[in-house]
Amino acid sequence: MNVSIKPHIYIPLLSLRSTKRTLLFGLLFLISQSMPGQDTLKENYIKNTIYDHGELWKKTVSPKEYNYRVLLPLAVATGTSIYFDETISREVISFRQRHELNKISNTITHFGDPYLLGSATLLAYGSGWIFRDSKLQQTSLMAAQAYIHNGIFTYLGKLAFARQRPFVNSKDNWHFFPYSLQDHETSATAYQSFPSGHTSGIFAIATVVAKQYNENFWIPTIAYSMATLTGVSRISESKHWLSDVIVGAALGYGMGHFVVESNKNTQFTLFPTYWENSVSLTLQLEI
Repeated sequence: MNVSIKPHIYIPLLSLRSTKRTLLFGLLFLISQSMPGQDTLKENYIKNTIYDHGELWKKTVSPKEYNYRVLLPLAVATGTSIYFDETISREVISFRQRHELNKISNTITHFGDPYLLGSATLLAYGSGWIFRDSKLQQTSLMAAQAYIHNGIFTYLGKLAFARQRPFVNSKDNWHFFPYSLQDHETSATAYQSFPSGHTSGIFAIATVVAKQYNENFWIPTIAYSMATLTGVSRISESKHWLSDVIVGAALGYGMGHFVVESNKNTQFTLFPTYWENSVSLTLQLEI
């Protein structure tokens, strides 16, 4: 069910000459045409993002909001993978080396880099603006929102668990906060392994894209395939354990799903009308 809200701004034109009235109306018309039917996340993107993040925390601290049919199998899978993480890591790295997949693995792992995901999202939004594709613009905004939510939760997880990365000494050790904040010789993030940020970030964006374009079989397939390969590459590059990737994927998917569900059918249309010596500038918001 869509609810249409139409606030108006009236601009009296009695004191303007006919030529100026025409020019003003023409200018407002051009402005409105530059963003026809443009999708947005309600009225205020930043305010909406902050509000939704608060809602996420409410759901996080409220067990009654949990879907245990999903969480229990996820917990079992995570616990099992933690038990076998060291063995799985050695096997995946050995497989990469035996089949000379070093370059491929190193390339794929960058799919989850923040600068690459950020650039892709910005490019998608710009393309939507240029080609007047409101759905692509909305998808880009939602992807950015999901990435922000995900980034905060992922980083807090890394700080809280202070899990040792595989490249330190191939041993799976947990130290917990504040060990993750200390200086380490191997790397500044050597003890920020759980969960995988590259995996959760790309899954958050992939989920938004997949759900927005679920009518097209290939778009969700490609989006989730790229995200999955990124997660596998984090293991083969000795940056994460399998359980890091599993939790990262689940976290990213959850964030993407939440954003899509929270922002369904939101769009605005701006258009002017000329009536009785005044211009009515109407913003039609559908929620």
